Amino acid sequence: MSIFLFVLTYKYEYVIIVVTLPMGTIPKNGGKMSNKREVAKKILDLIGGTDNIKSIEHCATRLRLSLVDETIAKDNEDKLSEIEMVKGHFYSVGQFQIILGAGTVNEVYEEMIKLGSCEGNVKDDVYKDLSPIQKASRILGDIFIPIIPAIVAAGMFMGIANTLKFMGLIEDGSNLSMFISIVTDTAFVFLPALIAWSSAKKFGGNPVLGIVLGLMLVSPVLPNAWSAAGGFGDVEPLVFSFGFFSVNVVGMQGQVLTPLVLGYIIAKLEKLFRKYTPEAIDIIVVPTLAIVVSLALGLFILGPILFAIEHSLTNVVYHALQLPLGIGQMVLGFFSPIIVMTGLHHAFGPLELLMISEYGTTPLNAAISSANMAMAGAAFGCALKLMSGKSKSLSYSSSLTAGFGITEPALFGVILRTGRVLLMGMIGGAVGGLLSGLFNLGATGTGVTGIPGIMLYIGPGQELQYIIAMVASFSVAMILTMKFGQFDKKM
Repeated sequence: MSIFLFVLTYKYEYVIIVVTLPMGTIPKNGGKMSNKREVAKKILDLIGGTDNIKSIEHCATRLRLSLVDETIAKDNEDKLSEIEMVKGHFYSVGQFQIILGAGTVNEVYEEMIKLGSCEGNVKDDVYKDLSPIQKASRILGDIFIPIIPAIVAAGMFMGIANTLKFMGLIEDGSNLSMFISIVTDTAFVFLPALIAWSSAKKFGGNPVLGIVLGLMLVSPVLPNAWSAAGGFGDVEPLVFSFGFFSVNVVGMQGQVLTPLVLGYIIAKLEKLFRKYTPEAIDIIVVPTLAIVVSLALGLFILGPILFAIEHSLTNVVYHALQLPLGIGQMVLGFFSPIIVMTGLHHAFGPLELLMISEYGTTPLNAAISSANMAMAGAAFGCALKLMSGKSKSLSYSSSLTAGFGITEPALFGVILRTGRVLLMGMIGGAVGGLLSGLFNLGATGTGVTGIPGIMLYIGPGQELQYIIAMVASFSVAMILTMKFGQFDKKM
């Protein structure tokens, strides 16, 4: 039995919280394997070696491999499962994904690169077998996954700051309050720069040009978009006249589509201009033309069009989640695991950022959190029913990680292998989503779900309502799994 002791203090009053977890939920040696290189070598051998890899990437928990011949990995799936730290594997949006867990995946990835894999190299045919929707989702994932840590850090600290302000421990206008604002606001204020950087890098351009272009979109020379929209002070759009028509221009704070598209454009323009520019003046001509042309397209043509599109899309999704009687969030809570399985969940990140920019909160987070807690409950129910062995230990550990918002180990490593359990988890997510909708829950930040997500729900009764919804999701999924799930005693 593993025991954790937490001591919380508030105005010299102490609350002691003891959390116990069954043996096996915490990896030995602090989660470090004795030889990550050996694990990387075994994986490489079983997937056909470096020559069989089109591209290799990783996210928070998974190696994401595009393979030349997928049958090699499929033939060796049983052997892959026997590797100590492999928690599961599956195919999604054209990739063979191996679940290793947070932290471990980074180290194994680095060892595979050292052994000769093609880091970040994505060949033209990687997307050839994907549908247009899957391809779009995959591209969104490739662009937004690198910036998630910055968004998570800002979101978590925002939640902590809101808690301290709610408790009266921080005064508005104090030096500490301003310091906290720097930590919490910077990633969101300069979000277009982060997106343009990642987009330019994804499409083979110079990421430095991407980030400079993104910074230009929120330049202090331009009127602040939020201030102009809110009518604060004398903030008015800049008016550029072009003969028979004129364009109102403001900064692009909070926009997602424009910097994403401009990152693609500047990458392509850079390659185009370099193709026709003499090498002697390349360093002067290419970046100058790429930035100027991209910025002009963004400010005067694409920016207004893409803003109208993302504004309309945000309104549709937001109001769908606000349907009466909690129906919208209930439906999303039910289908969220299916969306994750198809890889389309990468679209959630941009939508949440747009909702926060537009409305100040995102109801999407509550529904996703409900689904994640339901996956945690289903995995925990599996752990209680399974007899012994690696699957039982994996069920406990994946339940814990799902509770912190990382559901792939639970979903692909446990739930999909035990029959009916997916449906039980989906029902649990629907119950939590229903309650979230009835409580009208909305997160003030993004990037975190499940247990740590409570930090994003500071307000009149919101914390308690969030806890009720999450506990309901977990409990319903766990109980239904134990009663109606099908389990193989040999697992």
